[in-house]
Amino acid sequence: MTRRFVIWNRTPLVADWYVVLAVVAALVVWTWCFDGSDYIDKTLEGIRVSIYRVTMGIAASLLGFSLTVMSVVLGFSSYKRLAIVRKSKHYRTVWRTFFAAVHALGLLLLCAFLALVFDREERPVLVLEVAYAALCLLAGLRLYRSVWILRRLVDLIAKPNTQTD
Repeated sequence: MTRRFVIWNRTPLVADWYVVLAVVAALVVWTWCFDGSDYIDKTLEGIRVSIYRVTMGIAASLLGFSLTVMSVVLGFSSYKRLAIVRKSKHYRTVWRTFFAAVHALGLLLLCAFLALVFDREERPVLVLEVAYAALCLLAGLRLYRSVWILRRLVDLIAKPNTQTD
């Protein structure tokens, strides 16, 4: 692995914030210095309400999915095959990642609701639009990490029996 990805692999939740902050900084510079807000307003014209409503539904569904995944993993945590994970220094990271995904989805749900209420065609709220984009990205990154962890845990649980557990 090259050195430039060290922070991504060692502290993934922090790396997610760096990615989001870089994208938000670029978005803010683009909107304020290069008339990006006009482009955003033209793009969202007539579809703001639909986008925010759909996002609320998706975020709520994924929030429920994430909470269910956490319950299932907790139920399997005493399973013999997961002993290696429980004893690992990364066991806390598994739970921190799951909770980070739940928090990001909750914030996205809240932001989409606020945008639905306050971001209007005749009076767009740029701060909400930028926050919405940032939280979409953050929630996506956190979900990706959660699904990656879930995949690894399922691989451990469902691996073929080579000996009796």
